[in-house]
Amino acid sequence: LLLARELSTAQFALLTLLVALNTLGYYLAPLGLDGVVIRGRVDVGRALLKRAAVVATAVRAAMSVIASLVYGLSAEMALLLLAGTAAGGLMLVASARFQSEQRFVISLALVLSPNLVLLLGAVATMLAGSRTAALPFEILTVGLGLAAGLGWALVLRGGRGSSAAAATVPWNEALVLAGVSAAGMLFVQLERLVIPHVLSVADLALFGVLGAIAGSIFRLLQMGVGFSLLPRLRAAATIVERRQLIARELRFAFVIAALGSAAILALTPLIERWLLAGKYHLSMAVLIAAV
Repeated sequence: LLLARELSTAQFALLTLLVALNTLGYYLAPLGLDGVVIRGRVDVGRALLKRAAVVATAVRAAMSVIASLVYGLSAEMALLLLAGTAAGGLMLVASARFQSEQRFVISLALVLSPNLVLLLGAVATMLAGSRTAALPFEILTVGLGLAAGLGWALVLRGGRGSSAAAATVPWNEALVLAGVSAAGMLFVQLERLVIPHVLSVADLALFGVLGAIAGSIFRLLQMGVGFSLLPRLRAAATIVERRQLIARELRFAFVIAALGSAAILALTPLIERWLLAGKYHLSMAVLIAAV
């Protein structure tokens, strides 16, 4: 929202597209390695780090070329996209190790670090008086690299994982999990990828604002439930325990979604007036549809 206020409509639309491509890319980049790590199917160590680095770089190189051709990105932005998404893929694999051990603070800190880095990018953009998407996206890319480095340093310092984990990667399982993860993230980012081809730059910028206001609570809720639920389901001993876990999470999610929806509808006019300085306007019909 700070960047929406600071940047021109065209530059904020470009940043919205870049962040969407970046996020989709680094969720696909591990090719499901993060999923098999969460499920304890593979040993997490230097050998896996090497595999993950090769896979993430190869996948992201292909996707960067495709993104450049489809959206006409500059060479600089394409290279930043390559570096950021490859680093993000490695960060996800490191986060998966801590998630599998139910160490949710470290795991979520790594996964949510791009949000904090983007906030730092917004502050830097405001202080520097920059008017392009380049500076915040460069900072986001560097931040993803630091998060990946820190995550893997913690993983390797912690030693080996479960003795039951395999030394080889079950790629059949990994590729299925990669498809599920990519499909879910594509569903979240799809509008941002399609709007540049069917609507205007102003529409993409407006949708970026809508996603920041109306989508953020639900995205955080989805991540929180997903992070805590999957390892606990794996640890549950019986079907009854698993059903009880899911029922508790459903009640929690319903309450948060209801309160969050009410807060979004009530607070959006104030956010438009005070934070966005009236630059963007979201109608009540659009907000209700988004919620």
